[in-house]
Amino acid sequence: MCMFVVIKNENMELLTDIAKITLPSILVIAMAYYMLKTLLEDHRKQRNFEYKLNNQKLITPLKLQAMERVILLLERITVDSLVRRLLTPKMTAARLGQDMVQAINSEYEHNLSQQLYLSGETWVIIKNAKDHTIKFINMVSQQVDPKGPASDLAKVLLEAVAESGETPSSMAINFVREELKKIA
Repeated sequence: MCMFVVIKNENMELLTDIAKITLPSILVIAMAYYMLKTLLEDHRKQRNFEYKLNNQKLITPLKLQAMERVILLLERITVDSLVRRLLTPKMTAARLGQDMVQAINSEYEHNLSQQLYLSGETWVIIKNAKDHTIKFINMVSQQVDPKGPASDLAKVLLEAVAESGETPSSMAINFVREELKKIA
């Protein structure tokens, strides 16, 4: 029985010696793993931050340019701007109405790519301004003789704009300006 106790004590001492060596090693490895993981995570976060910062440096000027272009679009599709650009002598009211709608659609299609740099909400406001302006022109066009002079339609359109106060384009321009304040 004594021999069994001695063997058991020797095994316990051996296990204790192994534990004395292994536990500190495991703690060192665990700490090294934790520190390396933290270091790599911090490095990844720093790279992401730098990427976003560089990306923002590239995107912000494009966003500003897009806002400039859509404001120009909105200014060009106002009724008074369209009348000034499109009204010619001997033009019929129907022709002026058609040319105005065509010019609005052309301006809009020319600037479709700008939606890439604008918020979805901003683009919806711009699209609605275009649609409301076209509806307004079509509605007012019904009040005049289509074969009559274009100047009659122009006069009725400009009077209706003056009476309505704020136009869809001016409301959209104000919205874009507010969006600009958020990024500038």
